[in-house]
Amino acid sequence: MDLKTRESNKRKKLAGSKGNSADNPGKCARCGGAMIFERFQVSMEIFYAWRCLNCGDIMDSVVQKNRELVMSQKKQAV
Repeated sequence: MDLKTRESNKRKKLAGSKGNSADNPGKCARCGGAMIFERFQVSMEIFYAWRCLNCGDIMDSVVQKNRELVMSQKKQAV
């Protein structure tokens, strides 16, 4: 499978789900602004994530998992 096909499959997978998550956030969790799905490249690694048009907050699956982990730890502390 070539790079273009893999990127297309990743984009379809992330864009196809519903709900307020890293897969399809709809509105920014930080400011409530509109989110767009973008391609990012760091060195030779390419990934896709949602970026807020207002504040620039970036949401992907790794960020979402880390936020969920922090929230669960806060709930346990209370």
